[in-house]
Amino acid sequence: EYFTVKENVDTLLAGIDTSATLEVVVFRPALAQELPFEVRRRDIADTSYRTIPSSVFVLEVLKGGASDRAGLKVGDIVYRINNQRFKDAREADQILRFAQVGKSIAYDVIRDDQIIVKQITLANIGIRLSVIMIALCGLLYMGTGIFLALRRPEFLAAQLLGWGLLSLGFFMSVIFQRPAVFTDVLDVLRDFFKLSAVFLSFPLMFHAGHYFPIERPTMVKKTWPRRGAYILAGVIILVIMLGQWRFFGIGLLVMTLYTVAVSLIYRKEYPMEYKKLNRIITRTGWVVAFLIIAGMAFILLVIKPDARSASWLVNGMISIPLALFPLAYLYTIGHYRLLNLDIRVRRNIQYNIVSSLWLIGLVAVSL
Repeated sequence: EYFTVKENVDTLLAGIDTSATLEVVVFRPALAQELPFEVRRRDIADTSYRTIPSSVFVLEVLKGGASDRAGLKVGDIVYRINNQRFKDAREADQILRFAQVGKSIAYDVIRDDQIIVKQITLANIGIRLSVIMIALCGLLYMGTGIFLALRRPEFLAAQLLGWGLLSLGFFMSVIFQRPAVFTDVLDVLRDFFKLSAVFLSFPLMFHAGHYFPIERPTMVKKTWPRRGAYILAGVIILVIMLGQWRFFGIGLLVMTLYTVAVSLIYRKEYPMEYKKLNRIITRTGWVVAFLIIAGMAFILLVIKPDARSASWLVNGMISIPLALFPLAYLYTIGHYRLLNLDIRVRRNIQYNIVSSLWLIGLVAVSL
């Protein structure tokens, strides 16, 4: 902030010999980078720099969005919004939050050392169907988990399944949130619960597999696999919470590989009855994996959308296959009357549910 005021730079340069060579670090808003330069003191004229008021710079402009239509460009420096000054990005964000939808607001912008004014009309607020779909999928997981945990709390399998499905559902329901400009205590808590939900769901579901659909005495006696899963999840959560969000995807991959690897190591010890009762869930897993991979390939190779649109399309598409998991658990429980639960759904209702899910999925992807 010191060097955004011209007088401060004048004072500093006045005390430096004109024959000296200076190393100057310049921030380029258009690149969002700091670039080093070496320049002689006598080549720096007092007209080559100016005072920059408290401002924010444009980091991204969505093609076809309100800012793009108004002519904003990446690297523009915005120092006033609707004739209101601000100290930082938080205050700028607050001004925008109180702006009226559908009405034009004025951006005072510095571009190429010129001051220009851009009139931007905020678009009406809308919610993508793909967001609704994955949120509904999350609610299905949460509802299934709550149902199992509350109906049969005396069974450890029901508790673990319930908490595992509830955690996954919670993560799906809150995954699409507008990021805060600056984080506070509530933002940190939200991120903590979100991370805990998704990463603890791995050891919870893995642990539940030792008791569901039937108990596996061999795995129950071996404590290191499930303890390792819980410890690994805790370490990943801690690393990400310390600011290493780039490890989020790596963490998901590590947890997946760990649970799959341990399951493969002990696959020969699965009782035949366990394999029989778990057949529907296992096949559902393969079907879900195939549908997700095929859907992503179709979107990226055939539709070929831009990066942002691809994200929305993929998220909307995967919500339908993922919804099959809790349904597979409920079907297995009802078909074999596990956990002392009698869940029966007539075939015509099953057909209507599956048909509706596919129809909604196609609409979600198309929008």
